[in-house]
Amino acid sequence: MANPHAGVSEIIGLLEAVNDFSGSVDASVLADDFDLELDEILPAIEGAEMLGFVSTPEGDLKLTEKGRTFLKSDIQVRKDILRDQMLRIDSVSKLIKTLRQSEDLKMSKEEFTRYLSMAMKSLHPEELFLVLLNWARYAELLRYDSDTDEVYLVM
Repeated sequence: MANPHAGVSEIIGLLEAVNDFSGSVDASVLADDFDLELDEILPAIEGAEMLGFVSTPEGDLKLTEKGRTFLKSDIQVRKDILRDQMLRIDSVSKLIKTLRQSEDLKMSKEEFTRYLSMAMKSLHPEELFLVLLNWARYAELLRYDSDTDEVYLVM
C-alpha cells in the first residue's frame, strides 16, 4: 500500500481540477495546468486513489463515482464519505478496531505512530501520522490532544 502524503485540501483540489477536465485527464497535463512537476502532485493522486476517489488507468486520472459524489456533496456528507472510505483501508480499519477495544478509546501518539510504521511500512511515520490525522479530523473519526499527546476515537 502506498503511503499518502497529501492533506484533505490537496486531495479536494485535485478532485476539483480533474472534474474541470470533465472527470478525466492525463496526470502530466494536470501537473502542467497547476504549473507543477508531476512528482509534486503525486501525493494527492496517491491519496485520492487510496480513498477510492480516482482511478489511474494508463497515467490518466479518472474520477470514480465515489469521487463525483464526494464533490457534489455538502461538507457533512463529505465528512461521512471520507470516514467510510478511510475505514475501507485495512490498516486504518484495524487501528480503529484497536481503539474501539481499548478501555478509554484512546492511544498515545507514540503507539499510534508505531502502529502506522508497522502497518503501512512507512519510512516516515511522523509525516504519515500528520496526514492520517488530518484526514481523520476532517472525517470526525479521530481527535488529537497535543497537551497529552493522545489520539482519541470520536465515533
